[in-house]
Amino acid sequence: FEHTGNVAAARALMQRGLRHCPHDEGLWAEYVRLELLYVARLRARRAVLGLPNPGESMPAVCVALKRPTPRACPLVF
Repeated sequence: FEHTGNVAAARALMQRGLRHCPHDEGLWAEYVRLELLYVARLRARRAVLGLPNPGESMPAVCVALKRPTPRACPLVF
């Protein structure tokens, strides 16, 4: 995933490994690391797009302009 960016393939491979070795703590740790890296990339992408991440409020400029959705409120004017 780190090199190719294909999270679906990486996730499928990790899950296959976990089905065969469900008690391997190292494999579980790598699977959690994969998911955390994926979430970090999603959050970074949303920040670049100017979208709030889940649990965050909308930017103040959107609230001041009374625009209901982040897509309707570009941060670059």
